[in-house]
Amino acid sequence: MSTNTSTTELQRMTPKELRQEIALHQSEYAKMRMGVEMQKEKNHALYKAKRREIARMKTVETAMKNGVPTVTTEKKTSKISDVADKTASQAKKKTVKVPRSK
Repeated sequence: MSTNTSTTELQRMTPKELRQEIALHQSEYAKMRMGVEMQKEKNHALYKAKRREIARMKTVETAMKNGVPTVTTEKKTSKISDVADKTASQAKKKTVKVPRSK
């Protein structure tokens, strides 16, 4: 598995595989945390990225437990529906007019 897995890759995993990946990344995170605390780790950004990746994995795991549909394979093929979506979202915005002061 690559260092940064996409959300769709995580969603395609079985729950057992996902738990194994989380455990693996948590052990790597613990080693990185010790390295940062002992000032042996030079790149603190990797530490932060690893923490976020673990959180992303746990979010996907929770969604699987709750039965939330995950992977969508359909793509929008018509541009007309894209335009309709944009105009509908723009119509929902409220505009507030501020009176001019003299």
